[in-house]
Amino acid sequence: MKKVAKKDFNTFLAYFGWTIPIMLMVFWASYFFIYRQIYATKPYEKITILYAAYGVKDNSIHTKLKSELESHNCYEVNHYSYNRDSQDLIKHYNALAPLCDYFVFSETDLNDMHEAIEKNFKPVSTDLVSKCNIPSSYSYYSFGTTNYGIKLYDKSDETYNSGKYFSNYINFSNGTNVDSYYLLINKTSVNFDESANHILGYLGLEYLFNELN
Repeated sequence: MKKVAKKDFNTFLAYFGWTIPIMLMVFWASYFFIYRQIYATKPYEKITILYAAYGVKDNSIHTKLKSELESHNCYEVNHYSYNRDSQDLIKHYNALAPLCDYFVFSETDLNDMHEAIEKNFKPVSTDLVSKCNIPSSYSYYSFGTTNYGIKLYDKSDETYNSGKYFSNYINFSNGTNVDSYYLLINKTSVNFDESANHILGYLGLEYLFNELN
């Protein structure tokens, strides 16, 4: 067998040696991409919430929810929070909506959405209310004859707010502007797919409306 001369090897390095670091970089980039694809948290293994209010005042609402759902293979509870008065709110919503399971919007913002409500949000049907054991003390935001939002906070009815703890965790007012707020469900969320046993969305609602305090 013919031996490769040292001179030939040096010539190869001179002409092609620059490609070796690039090949190594491509290899490691491909390796980490595949690794992340295999081991990254799947959409049906996490809950994501978008708030369009005045910020989250107590993040323990998310740690409590994650703790409750861990036994059902929930590995993350993520949230995005944007000031409802921000001019960029629609831009943030359009970018993040596909990632979210739940949304928190003011009644005023919902009134401005019109037909987009039916297109983007899952109806709160009597079947969903039953599955999630949502108490009868909660009322709803309706579009047409269909309920879409579950009222978390009423801007003027303290009797309604009594015994509901969401205002302990979410800022519904900036000190000047006060509104009623609702939780809505992403129509395309994978976490309401019973046929695939992806039910974190149902379980999350059951916890938030019954056990959160």
